[in-house]
Amino acid sequence: MITSVPKQYLHLVWDKARDHLVHFEKRSGGKYSVDDIGKMISDEIQQLWIIADDDHEVVGAVVTQVWETPQKKICDVVACAGNGLDDYLYESMKELENFARLNHCDAIRVEGRNGWLKVLEPYGFGKTSIVMEKEL
Repeated sequence: MITSVPKQYLHLVWDKARDHLVHFEKRSGGKYSVDDIGKMISDEIQQLWIIADDDHEVVGAVVTQVWETPQKKICDVVACAGNGLDDYLYESMKELENFARLNHCDAIRVEGRNGWLKVLEPYGFGKTSIVMEKEL
């Protein structure tokens, strides 16, 4: 199950989400530290999502950010990290797409390792350089 974390509940799950996002920090190419992400979530610039298993244990974390260009509104999946996330991918992508649509986004984008392309292509994502994007 994936669920968004409202700002007022961030303190309840941040430590567990942070444990997963530390792995993303190492792969971010110096763009983000985990503390940067935490501050942007607290400042409501980015949104935190947690992925929990059937026992309600946090197995992963996703961070999104909605932003606009002059012609499009985009929902970026900024970070994704966790254990065994393949089992939750379909449900997670559907929920993130619903969030993007509710926020009137024209597309959802993922910037990541090439391995994500193979995983996300079945969900309609295509390679647009090193960024995968799906029109909504």
